Amino acid sequence: MLWSGALELTAYPLESAGAPGPGKVLCRLDFSRGDTVVGGRGLAVDDQGNLFLAHPARKAIQVVNAEGAHLGLVALPDRPVDCAVGGVGSKTLFVVTPTAVHSMKLEAGLNGIASK
Repeated sequence: MLWSGALELTAYPLESAGAPGPGKVLCRLDFSRGDTVVGGRGLAVDDQGNLFLAHPARKAIQVVNAEGAHLGLVALPDRPVDCAVGGVGSKTLFVVTPTAVHSMKLEAGLNGIASK
């Protein structure tokens, strides 16, 4: 997958070791009218294959499933810089902003969306 400040997340299948196949857009960042267009900064994946995309323009983490379907946004008090999934059983979403590090438990019943 390619996610380096882009407005789209591109996925590449592996044809064989070290040989990626043709890429396809898996998902796009969710924008609303009036949002400042800023690409994503960080990406994390949970054990269910859900993707957590740092979305600075929305002050949120955008959550999509392995097929790229939008599951929701996790609102933050500041713009996210990066994110990671870890902790005991990989059930915690960690988010770094310019002023803090946030941690949220991942709720399996909510398709991987974090709760406080």
